[in-house]
Amino acid sequence: MKALLALLFLLASLLTAGSGLQCEQCFAQDETCTGQMMNCSIGENTCMIIETQNLIDGVKTMSVTKTCGVSSSCNQPPTLQNFGKALSVMSSIHCCMGDACKNASAPFPKKDTTPNGMSCPACYAIDSPLCPKESVNCTGPETKCLDLAQQITSASGKIQVIMKGCVTPNVCTDLQTGSRTNQGTTIDITKVACTSGGAPGLSGLLPALAGLLMLKLLP
Repeated sequence: MKALLALLFLLASLLTAGSGLQCEQCFAQDETCTGQMMNCSIGENTCMIIETQNLIDGVKTMSVTKTCGVSSSCNQPPTLQNFGKALSVMSSIHCCMGDACKNASAPFPKKDTTPNGMSCPACYAIDSPLCPKESVNCTGPETKCLDLAQQITSASGKIQVIMKGCVTPNVCTDLQTGSRTNQGTTIDITKVACTSGGAPGLSGLLPALAGLLMLKLLP
């Protein structure tokens, strides 16, 4: 459950705070969800349905989030995140307004699993200061290495999350350090860095790549 909540909060942090619009707000570990209509923040100009496929320790699950967002996120390709053996995620966004949101969905394209010649340090850890050392071969459009650390504070307490792995460039474009609050949950991203992947199998490059991840912070 903590892993799924961390993923949800990460997705929320990718959405720029955006007007007096009302959208349905809900989250479920299913293909659909229902919730109350909520006022959107100033600047948010569309409703969004975010569908996510999670592969956690070999178990595949689906989740859906309905929320407010900004229209600049509507035409983005699906985001792909591969954190090694423990976790991989594919998310797709569909924008809608009013009644059109009731039966709308965010379909997934077929995932390209062809190795692209790049690799990244990979791990996923909750409430642990260290990740197990691992590397993962990137596939398809996963051309960036992500190094992310965040603290999530909600009514149930605080959790620390570390994520490292292959991601698509649109993940890197939207993430930045800082703190934001959404529906009573505060996400404090303390470190986020993206670099280009290295050649797979060259273990000597991985320490240098890890150093670059720490130095080359996103704006």
